[in-house]
Amino acid sequence: DSELWLSCTIVTRLCWPDLPNDKLTLPPAIRAQFDVYNDHYHAAKAPRRLMWRPNLGTVEVELAFEDREITLQVSPAQAALLTVLEDRPKCSLAELASAIGLEPSVAERRLGLLVSSRVLKETRNADPTEHIYTVMEVLQPEDEEDTFEGHADVESDDEKEPDIDPQW
Repeated sequence: DSELWLSCTIVTRLCWPDLPNDKLTLPPAIRAQFDVYNDHYHAAKAPRRLMWRPNLGTVEVELAFEDREITLQVSPAQAALLTVLEDRPKCSLAELASAIGLEPSVAERRLGLLVSSRVLKETRNADPTEHIYTVMEVLQPEDEEDTFEGHADVESDDEKEPDIDPQW
């Protein structure tokens, strides 16, 4: 079983601009960590409660495969997608998008980093929602030569998270 650790930045609505609140359905194990954090915060700072923006920030994931271990910095959406793939190592784009509440086109962009990092193998279909993503437990020689050119490793400017730097 994986160990989860949560760290957050608390910002007040009075000092920061409106932050995006895209819908992202967190897997139950991750949601439970948010709930525990919120309960401790409320106990210490009653009557205040936290309003989570789970689509913001970064997640450090340590992935162990049969032939390698890697650590990646990913978005919360990418971490949620990995959590779905932990239980079902082969899923269609439609299944993955539905599991975390994203549009398929957004989920496909988020999966691009995981494909280019050789965490997932993508099997394309004429219907993009039927692309199949499979966890690559073992790298094959042909996988070493793939270039994964169709995927962007970084998000475009309109998808980036706001730059929140409390150091003024």
